[in-house]
Amino acid sequence: MERSIGEIRRRLELALRPAEPPTVEEVLAAVGRNGKLRGPADWAFPAWITYVEYAAQRIAEAFPLTEEERRQLFHFRDAMKQLLLEARRQARRS
Repeated sequence: MERSIGEIRRRLELALRPAEPPTVEEVLAAVGRNGKLRGPADWAFPAWITYVEYAAQRIAEAFPLTEEERRQLFHFRDAMKQLLLEARRQARRS
């Protein structure tokens, strides 16, 4: 399948850009555009962490949670962040 020059350029720019922490806006735009987050490990893992933090906050704001539910939600958020940080560390060693 032939790819357009624009698509190739976009993918190269993504792969070669300096690894800066993603903003929530960038993460949401990537999810909205592709339905997923992908890219270099230095961007994808922090992007997933940003997305997990964003989603947990939005859930806490959108639903009337009990203190126990809120505690479990933020415990899940923190556990996911730790798993993503460990995955990033392992990806860097590879």
